[in-house]
Amino acid sequence: MTKNLSFMGKVTFWIGFFFFVFSFSSLLGDTDFKEVVPTTSIGLIYFLLGGALLLGSRLFQKSTKKQR
Repeated sequence: MTKNLSFMGKVTFWIGFFFFVFSFSSLLGDTDFKEVVPTTSIGLIYFLLGGALLLGSRLFQKSTKKQR
């Protein structure tokens, strides 16, 4: 999944993944993540931010230069 991403792409992917997971679980119902996502409106913002970071992490691909 993250094999072809650079270091910055991997960091962006994992930050986006955690935003996405915490917000998705809070949007589904009552969970113990009230410290991370206190309200549903903030959960929706984190959900969109996490999705954008997951998609944006694909911009950080490893360079594939061939050496002669």
